[in-house]
Amino acid sequence: MLSFEASFNREELEAKYGRVWDNLQAHGEFLFQKNDPSNDISRVIKEEKDGIRRGFASVQRKIDGATGRIEMQANPRFFFNFELF
Repeated sequence: MLSFEASFNREELEAKYGRVWDNLQAHGEFLFQKNDPSNDISRVIKEEKDGIRRGFASVQRKIDGATGRIEMQANPRFFFNFELF
């Protein structure tokens, strides 16, 4: 289980970052890179941002193969701020 705190609801994240995915939606749209240690839930890359600790994962967008990283928060679990590499 992720041990970092997050407190934004979906509407707040959408207002700040645009598109937001829940866990099911994110896994439907992205392939989470297996060789990336951030996909091991116990080793998610953590960073302070906006006073909240969040994690990042390397992903590949299924529709076009574009790779990038996606930001996530633990509770509630949302993915957002997809950035191309």
